[in-house]
Amino acid sequence: ITISEKADKCIKTEVHYSDNVMEMIKPIIDYANENGYKLDGEFYGRENTNYYSNGKRTGLYVVYASIK
Repeated sequence: ITISEKADKCIKTEVHYSDNVMEMIKPIIDYANENGYKLDGEFYGRENTNYYSNGKRTGLYVVYASIK
């Protein structure tokens, strides 16, 4: 199965990886609310880079949200 990560309009940001998904998408939700954008509820993430810190693997993710 292939999922296309394409939208005509979206908001994107870069966040640190978290086991808590809401922590990763909250900056986009907050930005949309503060600026009057309506999101369609679809969020996508793509690992941008990963690294090790204090013996733990983590990474930066680009997170996208589609705008209605």
